[in-house]
Amino acid sequence: MTREEFDKRVQQLEAHVAHLERQADELNGVMIEQAKSLAKLQKTLGAVTAVIESTEQERLHQSKEKPPHYAP
Repeated sequence: MTREEFDKRVQQLEAHVAHLERQADELNGVMIEQAKSLAKLQKTLGAVTAVIESTEQERLHQSKEKPPHYAP
C-alpha cells in the first residue's frame, strides 16, 4: 500500500466515523424525544385509568343500591 492509498483510506475511514457520529447524535435526539412522549403518554394513561376505575366504582356502588320501589 502506497502512502497515497493509505492517506485516502484514512480519509475514507474518518469520513465514515464522522457520519456514524452524526447518526449517533441524531438517534440520541430521537430517543430523548421518544422518552418525553412516552412519559407524557404514561401520565395520560394513568389519568384515564383513574377515571375509568372511579366510574366503575360508582357503577358498582349504584348497582348495589335497591331500587326505590323495594320496601324495607
